[in-house]
Amino acid sequence: MTTPDLSADWLTTWQHEITAMLQQTLARFETAYGYPPGDNDVLVADDQSRATAARLEDATVPADLLTFYSSIAEL
Repeated sequence: MTTPDLSADWLTTWQHEITAMLQQTLARFETAYGYPPGDNDVLVADDQSRATAARLEDATVPADLLTFYSSIAEL
């Protein structure tokens, strides 16, 4: 990553950009490869994933990783 400090705002922007590119790719995927692409999403964190990330604060987990887990639930 080229960001000096990972922030929730940066991750939100990243999620929107990746989702837009992913939609473009998936629109052509089956034609190009001959089979459906399956599920491909970037899911933003919900209350449950944010609570799980908060429990990691007591562990030795880098702050940027906690920010990621608090912002992005699943790839």
